[in-house]
Amino acid sequence: MTAFNTSDIPSDIDTMEKLAVWVAEVMLHLNGETRIQDDGRNFDIVAQGGVYQGSVAGDPDQTPWYHVIRLNLPLLRDYRSYDEIWDAAQEISTESIPSSMKTA
Repeated sequence: MTAFNTSDIPSDIDTMEKLAVWVAEVMLHLNGETRIQDDGRNFDIVAQGGVYQGSVAGDPDQTPWYHVIRLNLPLLRDYRSYDEIWDAAQEISTESIPSSMKTA
């Protein structure tokens, strides 16, 4: 797994929403081309995401932007036996978080 220290998280990340976007961006950087086999036949990309503009009738300057995230993280087969689901997450890669994405 990609290890990290809480000190790697940029200091301006102070909400769960900001943390979710940061995690997604790190996963996209490290695993954006990585594929996992989902059902024995098909392969899914581990991390997908991007910024998209919503649609609001009227003033285009008021149209919201969204960071859409999809992570396909493999779990251990017995994931239900874990108290916390994150403890059952399986390793995808061992790459390090780039220093440009860590706290300055």
